[in-house]
Amino acid sequence: MQNKILLIEDEEFLSNLIGIKLKELNIDVLKAKNGEEAIGLIEKETFDLILLDIILPKMNGFEFLQELKKMNKTIPVYVISILAQESDIDKFKELGASGYISKSKTTLNDLVLNIQNKCKQFYNIK
Repeated sequence: MQNKILLIEDEEFLSNLIGIKLKELNIDVLKAKNGEEAIGLIEKETFDLILLDIILPKMNGFEFLQELKKMNKTIPVYVISILAQESDIDKFKELGASGYISKSKTTLNDLVLNIQNKCKQFYNIK
C-alpha cells in the first residue's frame, strides 16, 4: 500500500509544489483548501499523516484540530504555519499536533525541503 498524506493548504502554488516533491518520494498526496474540505476527505479516506496550514478559509487549522479530536482520529498532524510564537506552538500541541514546521523566516525551497525531510523521517525513507 502506498503512503498517503492529506495536505491542507489554501495557497495553490505552495500546495502544488509540496505535492510534486512528495510524489517524488512515492507518497500519494490528497489536497484540501480548508478544514471543512479536509474533514470530508477524512470521512472517506485513510491517511498516514496530515500536513496542516493554520490560517485557512472557512475552518481554520485550530478548528480543524479540534474537530479531528472530536472524531477520535489518531492521525499524526504536522502544522505548517507562519504562526511561530511559543503560545501558538503550545496551542498546536495541546490540540494534538505531532510537530511544527515554520513558514516564517525561510525560503520557499527550504520550506519544501524541510517538509520533504519530515515526511522522509515519518516514513523512514532514505
